[in-house]
Amino acid sequence: MAKRKQKRKHNDNATVRKASAVSNRKYKDTVFRMIHRRKRELLELYNSLNGTCYTNAEELEIITLDENQLLLRMRNDVSCILDFRMNFYEHQSTWNPNMPLKLLFYVAGAYHGWIKQKHYDLHGKRRIELPSPRFFVFYNGTEQHEDVEVMKLSESYRIKDDPPKLELVVTQYNINEGHNEKLLMESRTLHGYAVFVGKTRRFHDSGLAVDESVKRAVDECIHEHILEDIFRENYEEVVKMGEVEFWEELHYRTMEKELREDLREELKEDLRREEISRLIAVCKDLGVSREKTLEQLKKQYQLDTETAEQSLAECW
Repeated sequence: MAKRKQKRKHNDNATVRKASAVSNRKYKDTVFRMIHRRKRELLELYNSLNGTCYTNAEELEIITLDENQLLLRMRNDVSCILDFRMNFYEHQSTWNPNMPLKLLFYVAGAYHGWIKQKHYDLHGKRRIELPSPRFFVFYNGTEQHEDVEVMKLSESYRIKDDPPKLELVVTQYNINEGHNEKLLMESRTLHGYAVFVGKTRRFHDSGLAVDESVKRAVDECIHEHILEDIFRENYEEVVKMGEVEFWEELHYRTMEKELREDLREELKEDLRREEISRLIAVCKDLGVSREKTLEQLKKQYQLDTETAEQSLAECW
């Protein structure tokens, strides 16, 4: 078991080194953020989620947060204000139950910056009207999840108040291919991103290297007129950012797989120890000598003498 864990650790370190090497390049953004950085695409996403039909993208205000704030070491994907509604969009390739807490930091920073920009006085006697916030997460990881899931900040409280004194509700949409088809059809960018990720995974599963998988996925999307304008205009950037994202996804998938395997091994060991303890207890109750019990342990569980004696010393 120790050798197996050593081998896993070696393989995992190799994946980490590769992911770090790629991530340390200049392409620090994500494909999801890149395809929504223009107001036109962001307005389309806003309409798809809110059931609205706004047409003037210039009415949309993109929220920029102060990069010097400590909380912004974790970068928010996309945020915008329209019609006095503040929307926060986050993309996740791994399921994260702490998204409500993470988005609490973001909305606090966004409100701080917005009030500062408007020159409002927090100490004044007039109530400051705030844009109403809405929080969305777009999940496209490999674990199975429902089309729509709701996460609440109050679920993280150790002591539950009813109702909670501070709540933040996040709606998570599964944007993998085959999920939330109505939403994906209404949003060109979400649909295109889902297709791009799906193609990349399939190419990699077929045996292609990560960089070639991403490149082939981008080329096919362009050929099929999927986000063609964005991918043509930002071809090199998309390929490099996609490579970074996919290496990170592979790293997390490897970590999760190995954690599950280690937990299974630990469970087997726990059950084995419990069986050995029960056998020793039964032998002792029946008046079986230590010597015969020792031999029974060695025979039944293929233990060496030292391990069997240690088990007897712990349980006799």
